[in-house]
Amino acid sequence: MKMEVDNMLGSLLFLGALGISGIHCGVENYQIKKESAKFDKNGNITYFDRKGQDYINHEKVYRSTQYDKNNQEHHQTIGVNSGIVYHDDYDDRSKWKRDMSNDNKRNAIEYGYPVYENYDPRFNKFVTTEIATGKVIACIFQDLYSKECRKFYVHDDMINKYGQCAYNMSSPNDFGVIITEGEYNKIKSAGVSPTFSLVPNMEVYNQLTKLTDKLADEAYEADVRKYWGAVGNKADEIIENYYKTKYGSDYQNHMKK
Repeated sequence: MKMEVDNMLGSLLFLGALGISGIHCGVENYQIKKESAKFDKNGNITYFDRKGQDYINHEKVYRSTQYDKNNQEHHQTIGVNSGIVYHDDYDDRSKWKRDMSNDNKRNAIEYGYPVYENYDPRFNKFVTTEIATGKVIACIFQDLYSKECRKFYVHDDMINKYGQCAYNMSSPNDFGVIITEGEYNKIKSAGVSPTFSLVPNMEVYNQLTKLTDKLADEAYEADVRKYWGAVGNKADEIIENYYKTKYGSDYQNHMKK
């Protein structure tokens, strides 16, 4: 009988100790939650408990890293029960990039430049962007013979193929847009770190070079005939020798019909 009483007293004492400990933990937990409570920038109440568990709007939250379609990291704070994304640090990181892009645009407009350095998440960097169209300039090109100038935009086919590396790649069969030499020089001199290239897609470059040769040939012929036109066949002879020297045995295919 005495043993049973002793066991009962022991159990009561143990339960009493647990109760006191539980009350103490509860008070401590309440105190920590109260002292750590604050409002975040979005007006949510945040706090943590004695075990370091974070709460937002009285809901337990956890942290997770997600990746978007541009492979950008999003470090998120998410509600355990609701699934609400209370915070995404990508918003904070991208805000200063948007602010800097806007500053770059204002400065470009003020100084009369047609392009500015704009942050583009598709490339995860600041890239040369045209103010008038919002398009990314992949390349500007000036022909050595004719001095003709062109600009080339980045297109989806290159982004789909090369991803973040496509910011300075023009597309095959894209011959760009003819621009004035003045616009070419303004684009070339705008910004601190331009991202465009000076040579378009090589297939296009080779074709443009052939067009250039044709223009150069026509200009040469015009000059020769202007000077020698009244002196028999001298102009034809000079022009034929020009083509032979430049194109070799294939010269007849290049001569004007």
